[in-house]
Amino acid sequence: MFFRIFRQPFKEVIYNSANIWKIEVGYVDEGGWRTGIQAAATNENVTRSYKLFIGSEEILIDGSENNAVTSLISDIYKAAVKAEPPTENEESE
Repeated sequence: MFFRIFRQPFKEVIYNSANIWKIEVGYVDEGGWRTGIQAAATNENVTRSYKLFIGSEEILIDGSENNAVTSLISDIYKAAVKAEPPTENEESE
């Protein structure tokens, strides 16, 4: 599936989702501060952000936005096989 990202000024790029080789998931609290996995599990106001790696490009997607691209990436996230989240000691890495 292809998705479209708008670039400034007046440019858009269409990517093939099959070319994503890595997605880094971050968590942001309601104040806009980065937070950890454990806090995200207990605070419903924490949203995900996704950094997509496509070829040599890195694209940041705000998980709080309600659009088709965020939905696609969220579906990939939800379908991924999951391991147990790290403990608080392991999270400092």
